[in-house]
Amino acid sequence: LTPKQQIDRLNRPGCTYFNLNPYDLSLLVHPDKNRDDSERAQKAFDGWYMEYFVFLLAVAKAYRTLEDPEASRKCLEVVEEAKERVEQMKRHAVYVQTCKLFADLERLRVEEELKQSNDRKRKAEEEEEERKAAELEKEWRKNYEDSRNERVASWRDFKAKKSRSSRGLGGFKPPKPKMEQRPG
Repeated sequence: LTPKQQIDRLNRPGCTYFNLNPYDLSLLVHPDKNRDDSERAQKAFDGWYMEYFVFLLAVAKAYRTLEDPEASRKCLEVVEEAKERVEQMKRHAVYVQTCKLFADLERLRVEEELKQSNDRKRKAEEEEEERKAAELEKEWRKNYEDSRNERVASWRDFKAKKSRSSRGLGGFKPPKPKMEQRPG
């Protein structure tokens, strides 16, 4: 970022100064390097410098705390307790995730069994329908074969009747002529 952009960023409320190289930042926002906008540069430099100074004070205080054996022991206890809590939370998270996975696997297993059961039932119904259709077809063919003689005899009777009745003129007789009678 340019010096002007750094000054704008550092003058915004709630900006942070961490993860920045303090030497490079001081060169970018120092008021002597930014003569055209020295007031804002001074404000940004003071804010940055104060925060950096507070950070250095915090580091120095932490160092002094760790030099004291009693305070160092307390810090180590806090760290150990935090590690135990993290480990406990991790175990609990693993347990919860494992339970969820087993529940999901059980649900999938039940769904698969239900699907297979439905498939078996559908297949059995189809086989039953095919068996009934084959049985009906077999029955129809048997009846057809059994009634063949009757059908042949019926056809022969029909043909014989037809040949007997065809000896005559047929079924239509023309009307007899009548003499016309006129009054008179």
